Amino acid sequence: MNVDYRFTLLNTFVKIIKEFRFGSLIERIVYRDEIDTKYEEYIHSKIEFKSRDRGVLGIVTSLDFSLKLTAELLEIDKDSPSLCENDFDALKELANITCAHFLTDLYGNEIKFNLSIPELFRITKEEWKRIVEKIGFGLIIDEEPVVIYVNLDTV
Repeated sequence: MNVDYRFTLLNTFVKIIKEFRFGSLIERIVYRDEIDTKYEEYIHSKIEFKSRDRGVLGIVTSLDFSLKLTAELLEIDKDSPSLCENDFDALKELANITCAHFLTDLYGNEIKFNLSIPELFRITKEEWKRIVEKIGFGLIIDEEPVVIYVNLDTV
């Protein structure tokens, strides 16, 4: 990924996280050797986009962070019985909003993109390690690792 894309993506993501009321919980940017692999399972949301250029934007994080995100958006306690263990729609919405803002930040308003419906799936610790190794950096937000990436094919 071009460094300029990563810079734009990181700035866009931080801006969105602040809108999600997690801005004060962003602790730091971390590099691959600092990203924790303490969980056996992680959650991965990705969304495809296409127009003149095409690509995929993904957010990968702990199940815990995804549940915290959902609880924050629903304005309920993370330990509330109304929060289902598999309730990760907020992460899909975060991917959707981040993608739209990233594309606008990168291309402006003149180019229109078609976005897919965000996908969501669980991944293993080994898959997490491969993503971290490939992307090379992430964020620590509320003590949880978050990796965001974009694969962009320009025409």
